[in-house]
Amino acid sequence: MEWNLSQIKAKVRKLTGRPDAGQLSEEDLLQAVNQYYVNMLPQEANTLEMQSWREISLTSSGDGEYSLEASDLVLAAPFTLTDQEGAAFPLDRFTDPALFFRRYPESETQRARPEACLIFGRTLYVRPLPDGNYTLKAASVNAPIPFEEDSDLPLDSKWGPLIAYGAAMEILQENGEDSEAASLRNAYAFHLNSIVRKQLRQIPLEKRAAPGF
Repeated sequence: MEWNLSQIKAKVRKLTGRPDAGQLSEEDLLQAVNQYYVNMLPQEANTLEMQSWREISLTSSGDGEYSLEASDLVLAAPFTLTDQEGAAFPLDRFTDPALFFRRYPESETQRARPEACLIFGRTLYVRPLPDGNYTLKAASVNAPIPFEEDSDLPLDSKWGPLIAYGAAMEILQENGEDSEAASLRNAYAFHLNSIVRKQLRQIPLEKRAAPGF
């Protein structure tokens, strides 16, 4: 069965007990479905369809700050720096801004080959400031295009039940209906695991031990 937006919304209404727009507006319903599909599903299911590599060009005239692409939900290890001769170097990734800027003060303007990076908000910081041209490469989890029309399909139409359960749980939790949300968790886990199992079947055995995103 192919699940489009119309079918997903109908399932969410059934799961939440909100069959008409008086109980849950079409606008709020669409927002809940897109919130799960665009922002949560890529990280929950770690789907191959939403994984890619992001390359960022660093130059000696740059200020060491680079905005993430709108489609990038997450940039993840490995972070690799390649110079103009093709030599590759690993970059340390910091997760604590205070620690990063203590190690690399913003007042420091001396340039060298970058050795560390920090993602804070939607900005990637690279330090030391680059002393030449480099390419930074990192794994990326990409956000899919939000639903708009009732005929729209997810990247894989079989994700429909998972999207519906995920959106329904978010709606119920936001309205303080925690027990109702909890009652959907087993079904949600079933649909999530089915996607994860499908993905594992698509990955060659020799690559399954490699770190994921």
